[in-house]
Amino acid sequence: MQRLLNFLKSNRFVRLLRERNFWLLTMGQSISLFGDRINNMALLALLGARYTHSTFAFSGLAVFISLPAILLSPISGIIADRFNRKHIMLTMEISRGFLVILIPLLFSFLSNIMIVYILVFLLYTLTIIYNNAKMSLIPEMIRDRSVLWDFNALMGMAGKIAMALGVVFGGVLVDMEIWRRLGFEGWEVGFYIDSFTYFFSALMVYFITVEATPRIRRLKLDFHELVEEERGWFLKILEEIKYALKIVFRRGVLKFFYLSIINTMLLVAVIYNLYFPYIQQGLGYGTKGIGFVVGAGLLGILIGTLMFSRIALTIGEITSIAMSNVVLALFILLSIFYHSFFALMVLFFIGGILMAPLFLSYDTFLQRAIPSSMRGKMFSFKEMFWASSFLMWAILLGFVSEILKRFVGFEAAVRIIIVGASVLIILTTIILLKLLPRIRKRRR
Repeated sequence: MQRLLNFLKSNRFVRLLRERNFWLLTMGQSISLFGDRINNMALLALLGARYTHSTFAFSGLAVFISLPAILLSPISGIIADRFNRKHIMLTMEISRGFLVILIPLLFSFLSNIMIVYILVFLLYTLTIIYNNAKMSLIPEMIRDRSVLWDFNALMGMAGKIAMALGVVFGGVLVDMEIWRRLGFEGWEVGFYIDSFTYFFSALMVYFITVEATPRIRRLKLDFHELVEEERGWFLKILEEIKYALKIVFRRGVLKFFYLSIINTMLLVAVIYNLYFPYIQQGLGYGTKGIGFVVGAGLLGILIGTLMFSRIALTIGEITSIAMSNVVLALFILLSIFYHSFFALMVLFFIGGILMAPLFLSYDTFLQRAIPSSMRGKMFSFKEMFWASSFLMWAILLGFVSEILKRFVGFEAAVRIIIVGASVLIILTTIILLKLLPRIRKRRR
């Protein structure tokens, strides 16, 4: 917090304010991220309205949101390095705008959830391409390179605020009764508004000025060459995964690290696949209920990042990861016994504060534990392992809840699985902590 205040008083802040492209990109990205969160709430509202008490529908959505990051990240980097990045960003934003419009139109016509999943997969594929192009272009957008860190930091903070507001606003928006009187479903309106935010972002990108360089003048698309390069990337990724696994199995502390990630992703999957439909349908708070509790959680993450990062570093990354996983599991376990909406918001707010040092500890641990020569490989492996663990739990939880609810009902099934997942996380974390001293002795 003090660092931010010092920056706001510094000359660097004044220099950043003079960067026209900073304002254009920050406004465009913030509005776009605001729309993204409205889109998320619209998707949850659609599933809640048409697939009542179906946690498997939520699992399917989680799968198609996550797959692009696992399958297509390499080719998005190739595209960002080969073509005009501003043109890529402009094309992706306009394409996302039209793609989002298709979701309510095609679903209303076909009434098939698979068409929604496919469009969501395409949407997040375009998002990955846009994000890679944006992050690659930022250094070329600014005249004063000394404010590059500040550019990224303030743009990121504006984006987090926009996402938090979008979740709350989107949750309220899609549950408003006025839309039905006008002949629309609330989730349809959410998609249309999200589409507008992409077009607004495209307009901001259009006015960004970038000096032409030889690299971004290459516009010719050689599809065969692109496929071959992607194939080469894929083979390289497989080799790096094998290499990363060898490192993990050799170093016991890294086993603790990656097994803890599995626990954390179980927590995230429980919240997304079970707790959201439980709040929306089981407790009857609707999509706006999800919006408010997620907004409270995001506010907690923001405050936790500003206040408790030093505490996490003081007690150590391993201790921080273990404590956060256990306490978060306890919070999720406690939350099923509280039906008060205010109590849920408080629990999610405190959970968000605890989640912030958890993510910080994961990144800091790798930065400290891994030599510079291997750090890039381990970070990319962590991201892939992160997404893969989430997918595994999302699919498993979806299957188990669908089977269990046939015997005990939806709400009871959700409660049973949440209790089981919380106990599993707590027990495995305690076992890992007990084994950790032995692991460290072996390393010596």
